[in-house]
Parts: sequence; structure tokens; C-alpha cells
Amino acid sequence: MAKENSEHTTYYFLSVTSKDVIAEIGVNGAPIIKDIDGEGIITAEPVATWLIHGENKLTIKLTPLAANKNNENNPKITIKIFEHDPDFTAPTPKEILAQFEYPPIKTEKNINLPLAENVKFNIIKSIGTKLWNEASEVKEILQNDKQEILMVLKSLEESLVSKNISEAIKLQKYKITDDSIAENKSIEQLESAATKGYKWLNEQSGLTANKITLDSAIFTLCCNNKVVYVTRKNGEEAIQLESDDLYFDIAIYLSKINGEWIIVR
Repeated sequence: MAKENSEHTTYYFLSVTSKDVIAEIGVNGAPIIKDIDGEGIITAEPVATWLIHGENKLTIKLTPLAANKNNENNPKITIKIFEHDPDFTAPTPKEILAQFEYPPIKTEKNINLPLAENVKFNIIKSIGTKLWNEASEVKEILQNDKQEILMVLKSLEESLVSKNISEAIKLQKYKITDDSIAENKSIEQLESAATKGYKWLNEQSGLTANKITLDSAIFTLCCNNKVVYVTRKNGEEAIQLESDDLYFDIAIYLSKINGEWIIVR
């Protein structure tokens, strides 16, 4: 649907359409879209906060589904990173910056699954987010780093379960600030939206956290070693909340800034 032009902000999206393939798609090694069971997805996610001024990588990991008795699996996936056309409300390409298809339309060689692929592309316009200038490059995640990171996650878990919304917002202040730059929205707007979501969460009966531990956690460096993505050894997200009726999970990324581990994405 077309809309009238307002103050122009450059928005970027990662779009994925897939079927019959387990997929992990991201930017600069940070997974952003996952299809862990291969049932198929059609989605477009904003990615401006992940983009670095200069060279970037569309990162792709594809795994085939186990063969079924009817041998009906037909893996297909189309991936695009694009600059959004501001004349439209829904994510619409103005310029495609990187793309990938499987099976490939034109190739002289046979490409089989599983595969891991990087597609390079450049961002010419500066987005203005602070993270890439302020985060320390981490060459190795030491034991004390892991413990400090888990303390931050524990604090977020506890704030959500105890309905301490102001603490949950405080723990994600850096993330919200960078999101406001990338999305051209005020910090107050984003904090208000987050607060509304947490109030809804607080209304769920029997809310508990499936706590992550050092033994169950995986720490993965990405984004030129400036970001750590925390997951569980089974591939699930670090923050997991459950109510009597619903299940929620939250992807968490942290960076070391001025010697302190903080949530940044």
C-alpha cells in the first residue's frame, strides 16, 4: 500500500521465503531469522541496527530435512537484504543489496545441502548507530566474561518474572537507544512500546523463567567480534519464559562497552 512521503529515513530489511529446509539467516554472523523445523517461513525483519558502514555479510546456514517415507521434501529458499522504498508502508525493495536462492537458478556446479554461505554487500550511507564505534573487539570469551554475561541475563529474567518493568527497560537502555537512531523514533516511543508489551506479559498467569546456566549456555562471537549471541546448547534462545498458557523466548545479544557487558540488541 502506498503512502505519502514523510521525513525520510533509510530502512533496511532482511526477507526470507522458504520451505522444506532448516535455515539460519543473519547479518555479519548474527542470526536474525531462523526456521528450526523447516516448516517454511515468509517474513521480513528490519536490520538497520545490524548493519555496519562499509562491508557487511549476509550469512546463511541451510540444513536439509530428514528424508521422509514419501521423499517429498523440496527445499527452496529466497533471501534478500534490501533498502526499503519509503513510498510504501509494507517492506518493499527500492534497492536489493544482497540476495541468495536455493536451489540456484543459474549455476555451473552442483550445490548440495547442508551449506554455509556468505554474501558480501556494502552500506554506503551511515546509519548512525553507536554500537560499532563503542563496543570492544573481543578475541576470546573468558570464563569470567561468561559469568558476567549470565548475571546480566539473570537480572533480565528476574525483572520480567517479578514484574519490575522499569528494571527490564533499564537493562535494555543501550539497545533501545540504538534502535531509536536506526528507526528514527524517540527513546520515549520505544520505551512506551516495550512497557506495553511487558505489562501484557505481566498479566499472564503463572509466569516463570526457564533459567539458563553456565552448563547449558553457548556463547557465540559475531559482528566482527563485537557482539556475543547467547543461546542454549539445544539451539534455543537464552531467555525463556512460560505462563500457564503460553511460551515466550527472547534473543539476546551483548557487547562489552567501557569494560561492562550490556544488552545491545
